[in-house]
Amino acid sequence: MNSQQKTMRKLSLLVLAGLSATNAYAGGYQILEKNTSDLGRAFSGGAAIAEDATTIGSNPAGMALLKRSEFSLSLSLISGSLEVEVDQASVDVENIGSQPTPGNRLSGNAAPSNPVAPAVYAAIPLSERVAVGFGVFSNFSTGTSYDSEFQASILAKDSTVETVNFNPSISYRINEMFSLGFGVNAVLASATISSANPALTAITGPEGTPVAVPTGATAGYSEIAGDDWGYGWNAGALIEFGPTARIGLAYRSGVSFTLEGETQFKNMPSSALYAGFQNFDAEAPLDLPELASLSGYYEFVPAWAVSADISYTGWSAFDKLAVYRKDNGALSTEVKENWRDSYRYAIGLSHAYNQDLSLRTGIAYDETPIPDEYRTLRIPTQDMTWLAVGAQYKINDQLTVDGAYAKIFMDEVEIEDERTFVGQDALLAVAKSKANLDLDILSLQLSYRL
Repeated sequence: MNSQQKTMRKLSLLVLAGLSATNAYAGGYQILEKNTSDLGRAFSGGAAIAEDATTIGSNPAGMALLKRSEFSLSLSLISGSLEVEVDQASVDVENIGSQPTPGNRLSGNAAPSNPVAPAVYAAIPLSERVAVGFGVFSNFSTGTSYDSEFQASILAKDSTVETVNFNPSISYRINEMFSLGFGVNAVLASATISSANPALTAITGPEGTPVAVPTGATAGYSEIAGDDWGYGWNAGALIEFGPTARIGLAYRSGVSFTLEGETQFKNMPSSALYAGFQNFDAEAPLDLPELASLSGYYEFVPAWAVSADISYTGWSAFDKLAVYRKDNGALSTEVKENWRDSYRYAIGLSHAYNQDLSLRTGIAYDETPIPDEYRTLRIPTQDMTWLAVGAQYKINDQLTVDGAYAKIFMDEVEIEDERTFVGQDALLAVAKSKANLDLDILSLQLSYRL
């Protein structure tokens, strides 16, 4: 990689740090907070409503409904409390036994501190039939952070996945009833994963030779960080049954990456027992899933409308999290995921109180893609329920402001996490725990029409 490429990558990562959230906890690590106007309806009907430039993130065909150039900026503050309590944690060694790991049983708040998810959009009609647009937002992002004194830190310390999607789009209005949209996606992904290393001691082996075995305690930590660009496409269709009813269909392709970075061992003891803990260049395949949604919008009486949405995420593409040495391709670490495809169901209600003020509310049920037997401390979530309220106020003919609030509920979930150390098949870290999540989202959006 030459100096110019390194500079471009650094600039791209600065954009990533500024434009992605690190705490979403929707289905898997999918993030939905791409705009405020849809949040107030719990993201119901997003592919069909198309009321502003943010339709680029949901269904590019919706730009056909926009009569003027529009620009939207949305900011969502995500305040989460994720608490994990360990029931039992140990390091198990074949023919030697189980060593309990010391540390704090309670994690404290493992959610990042109040991250903000921004998104920006611009839509420009070129004629009565053609419109173009550009959006910058995130579809996938998550994060957990456990203190090094946490009893299960050998299984998880810090975990972040961040993406930024750059999405130029075009729409074409075929006739009064049908519109189509298409977009390309350049996605910058970055991931960081860390965990504590097992502390070692020397014992005499069966042939009288010294053997390094874990004590149950920890010694320093390992951190794997990498980033990459990936590319995909999205498309949508909008069917209008007059001005008060429409159906939207939207699809976004999966995107594949090979995250390249380095595995580093930090704060390690100087003992010869840890001589094998050497930094190395690493790479990790990552596949973001395909997304599809079917949305409806219907104004059943004047000033009152209902919206509904069924969304699909192809999480079965995420079968494992594996890291390889870049020099020889050897497997460094692997966690079986075996996630399953998931669905999200949402319904909302909107009311035009007067010509300037609109009110909306919604409820959604978000299925987890994580099977119980594969749930880990890195993403310790299950099915969630969303309750949302929002309002829109037209300040004047050009400027509109949206505000929304959502509360997300999750029942307590049990976790049985384990990790086999690659190259040391007899060494197994295990933790049984339970997690509670409480999540609030507060969002604000400004839209300007020329």
